[in-house]
Amino acid sequence: MSLHLRHLEAAQRANQIIYLVIGLIAACLVWASFATLEEVVVGQGQVVPSLKVHRIQSLDGGLLKTMHVTDGQRVKAGEPLLELDSLRFASAVDEARVSSEALSLLIRRLNAEIASVTLSSADNWQERISLEPARAQLDPRSLTIFNARLSQLAAQLEQASESVRQKLQAREEAGIRESAERRSLKLAEQELAMTRDAVNEGAVAELELIKLERDTIRLRGELSATQSSLVQLDAAVKEAIAQRRTLALDFINRAEAERHEAQNKLDGLTENMKALADRLQRTRIEAPIDGSINNIAIRTPGSVIEPGQTIMELVPSNGALIVESRIDPKDIAFVHPGLAATVKFSAYDFVIYGGLKGEVVYVSPDAHHLDDGTTYFEAHIRTDSGDLSGRPIIPGMQTTTDIQTGSKTVLDYWLKPVLRAKANALREP
Repeated sequence: MSLHLRHLEAAQRANQIIYLVIGLIAACLVWASFATLEEVVVGQGQVVPSLKVHRIQSLDGGLLKTMHVTDGQRVKAGEPLLELDSLRFASAVDEARVSSEALSLLIRRLNAEIASVTLSSADNWQERISLEPARAQLDPRSLTIFNARLSQLAAQLEQASESVRQKLQAREEAGIRESAERRSLKLAEQELAMTRDAVNEGAVAELELIKLERDTIRLRGELSATQSSLVQLDAAVKEAIAQRRTLALDFINRAEAERHEAQNKLDGLTENMKALADRLQRTRIEAPIDGSINNIAIRTPGSVIEPGQTIMELVPSNGALIVESRIDPKDIAFVHPGLAATVKFSAYDFVIYGGLKGEVVYVSPDAHHLDDGTTYFEAHIRTDSGDLSGRPIIPGMQTTTDIQTGSKTVLDYWLKPVLRAKANALREP
């Protein structure tokens, strides 16, 4: 009896174990059908800056005066990197500035000269030209020239005025003479008429008549000559007045021509000064962005830097990083922009420091080929941060990227070999 009970208890324990195993298997299958694992595509690559490497160059070139940085040094935007010898540009700027100031003073003086002479159409010829020195802020040298030129013009105008007065005096005298000759001719003609009547009556000898006729003819000739001279003197007076006005016009026109020429020179010089000032400013080369200095080509002061020559490289340090990852062609089918990724850096232990989260932003449309025949697709992952727990990430670091292409249940992973074997079963090799 006791033996039968022992067999029965053993059978019950065996059944319990079987049920337990079946339950565990069922529970495991249920868990495996619901539990998911991420599918990842692994790629190898390296870090590149999201911004392109800046090549620091000099547009004009020159002699290196001071180098302020060294390889690997971190700089902020606006910090000086190097200075070129600025002597030739500074001298050119100073020379242009002196010339510009001289031209400005010249234009100011010429403006004062033009404003000092006023022309009008007054009836009195003396009032047609007004010479009054204009008020202007002139330097001593310009003031001396200004006074000298106005004094010269005043002397020329006075000489021209004297010529006009002389011609007016001659015109007045000729007018008086013409009036006297006209009266003398009238009296001579009256006397001639009376004498002709007396000769006809026999009261006066004919010889006296001939004498009077000769005097009358002479007076007529003198009057005609005087009248002709009056016409000439009137023209001479007008010409003298016009010549006087021409002196003032020539003075104004000459000053305006000089001012126009000086203004053109000043305008050209102003533009040239801007270019020279820009070139002088470019002798001090500053960092355009935050970054790290790399590959300094010229270090020795006094070395010649050619125009456009690359002096150093500036690797950007701000902003997110871009990881260029090589993807195996067999894994590329499910890789596309927008997928999440995790970037692990060979320089930092992933277990200790972790990695950076990122996103796929680019997948090459075609495969690339290495010299050894290896084929790969290139994917770019943009990281969410530019450093790893405060530790710097620099371009060139080697990386391993896990691109999350989807997820599968644990059961799918278990059944995958079975399904693959089923698909390949019962086939001729």
